[in-house]
Amino acid sequence: MNSWIKIRWKSFSNQPALAGRGGDIAYSDLVTLWDEAVVDLEKLNLKTATTFGLIGNYSAATVVWMMVLEDAGHLIVPLLAGDEESSRKLSSAGATYLIFANSRTWNIKHQSNVEHQHPFVLELIEKKQSGVILFSSGTSGPAKLIVQNFSDLLNVHKSKRPHRLSILVVLAYDHIGGINTLLETLSSGGLMVIPEDKSPAKIIEAIERYKVTILPASPSFLNLLALSGLVTSEKIKSLHLITYGTEPMPETLLERIRLTFPGKRLKQTFGTTETGILRTESVGSGSNFFRFSDPELQWKIIDDELWLKSTTQIKGYLNTPNQNFTEDGWFRTGDRVEVDSTGNIRILGRMGDAINVGGNKLMPIEVESVMLDVPGVIDCRAFGVPNALLGHVVAAEVVGSSDQNHESLRASIRQFCRTRLPAYKVPVSINFVTSIMGDRLKKSRTN
Repeated sequence: MNSWIKIRWKSFSNQPALAGRGGDIAYSDLVTLWDEAVVDLEKLNLKTATTFGLIGNYSAATVVWMMVLEDAGHLIVPLLAGDEESSRKLSSAGATYLIFANSRTWNIKHQSNVEHQHPFVLELIEKKQSGVILFSSGTSGPAKLIVQNFSDLLNVHKSKRPHRLSILVVLAYDHIGGINTLLETLSSGGLMVIPEDKSPAKIIEAIERYKVTILPASPSFLNLLALSGLVTSEKIKSLHLITYGTEPMPETLLERIRLTFPGKRLKQTFGTTETGILRTESVGSGSNFFRFSDPELQWKIIDDELWLKSTTQIKGYLNTPNQNFTEDGWFRTGDRVEVDSTGNIRILGRMGDAINVGGNKLMPIEVESVMLDVPGVIDCRAFGVPNALLGHVVAAEVVGSSDQNHESLRASIRQFCRTRLPAYKVPVSINFVTSIMGDRLKKSRTN
């Protein structure tokens, strides 16, 4: 086994690779753990490609096992420790072995003997390439089971120039956005900072302590940081770039984030579990329009829906019909988009989230962006509810500031919306909640 990334790790020697939760790890430590993992893998005496459930979170152990299993051509199912659906997911993915990883240690448990029959998996095995099995979150029904060519995802970073940037990992370990952050950082000699937890206090503490230069996060998470009151120029002075994706970014929220992180470059990213993370360029830090800059990517818009064809694209799902994929290789993302006169794109939301009010269609982000401009509104979510006369009408959930009277704030929201929106877009019902982060995360594409 002589993986190019292991050779690169050797060249990085004693440079720090991981920091934060789990302690500080140098690239030389990763190489040592790699050799130990290979010994344990060889003890299993495997004759064919096998599926391994990798249970844990960001740590030296999970990072090393991902690379060792990729190098040996096995399939990987990364799952967070404590995932309530782990048994069902591992069973549906056909995991034969489970690796329970914790910091620098691990335990391997034999679970079952499974023969892979799905043609997408058999094709990877025949090519002696590794796959990573992920679960695409949906708004309804069971999660879609996806096998990505992990070797292809890794090799995208083979030509990247080394750097010593410090990148904070917030996006989840078992989703494509988190995996992309991991590969981007550790293939280039950067420092992957793992916060103690995802509370705003711990995130700001990690940025200051480890001089984080890049923060990839979702709009909802950035909103939490902005509203925490903990962000100061001194604490984030090392931060250079904030990337955001996984969900639409209302213009009002983008402005709030820009003001919270003054002078920092904001860049919108885009990707799906089905296509991988794609290269993009934002129009500017104050704009939620972006353009694709990946020469290997093809894209087009059909009936307001974004269609993609990428080199890191899967061929279909393992457990559900593949209506999202056309016979000529296009993936229908399900994302409703807007295009400006120069070809820049703005994500408006999921096609299924469109609200039809008496024949007038609107996207939730149109209403949310206006409500976020109302003083006292911390966060909000717009959605459609059935109506006997109009088919649907707009409703909203709002997180209000603690010093606001709900009835007064409700009246202010309605009055403000009437001055900024057509009547059919004004919410007919407004309910106050303590948090809507969970709902946003369920609908995120890559978080």
